[in-house]
Amino acid sequence: MNKRANKKAFFICVLIGLMYVSVAMKLPDRFTIGRTSEPQDASPTGLSVSIPKPAPANAPAPANLQKAEPVIEPSYFVAIPIVCFAIREGLIEKEGLIFIKKEGQGGAYCKKPLDILKEKDEEGLKSIARIVGKKQLISFFKKEGVTLREELPPQEVVLGKGYAIEKNIILSMYRRNVPEDYSALFPYRVHTMEIRRVNDRFEFGHAPDALRARSDSEKNEWVMPSLVNLPIKAALEKLAPHTSKIKIHGSGLVAEQQPKALEKMKGEMECVIHGRPYK
Repeated sequence: MNKRANKKAFFICVLIGLMYVSVAMKLPDRFTIGRTSEPQDASPTGLSVSIPKPAPANAPAPANLQKAEPVIEPSYFVAIPIVCFAIREGLIEKEGLIFIKKEGQGGAYCKKPLDILKEKDEEGLKSIARIVGKKQLISFFKKEGVTLREELPPQEVVLGKGYAIEKNIILSMYRRNVPEDYSALFPYRVHTMEIRRVNDRFEFGHAPDALRARSDSEKNEWVMPSLVNLPIKAALEKLAPHTSKIKIHGSGLVAEQQPKALEKMKGEMECVIHGRPYK
């Protein structure tokens, strides 16, 4: 027992001695695991994302930002490339006659496609739209980079109503579809705007003031008066404030008139009077 106790005491003494030695050599400080705080100015490791500050409300737009192209309702301007496309595809003939029947009204007449364009004959353009068809119109616009709404009727497409196109696309339609032998149509004016042909290109412009005033008068609507049984002189006096395009056949009293009484007219529409002798 004494030997075992002496042996145990010996190891205890050795262990105590080692502890004193380690304290003397500061070994605990070298092996202590502790949490150290990072300096406040230490650079972060990992991905950093910088969020730009929003520009002030009055700050100018960047110089490389492209300016949006002006967009307009094409109106009669779109009719010319459509008609040229229809002639090129053999859907209508350039020198052929288009049969035109007024919707909801009596009477019919015929005109050449170019005359319909020159006179901006709305009923004539509607007739061309019916001949060309919706499928061909959609195909034409698709080739020109324009997508039309499915519910848009062909008549509205040809009249350029109910949709909008960039001006530069309209001019592109002219360059690609309107040949030089249609130069008699230009400058083509609609209200205060016009498309001109300058050498081998087309461009938009504003109509001169005199023509602009005339275009404003063309927008005025009026109602065709009843002329039957009136003396032709009296009939002319009724028509003169509205139009100067009056054709007279015969003399005496008015027997027939075109357009019919109470029809809505726009601008200087052509009127025809047929007279009969006094009884």
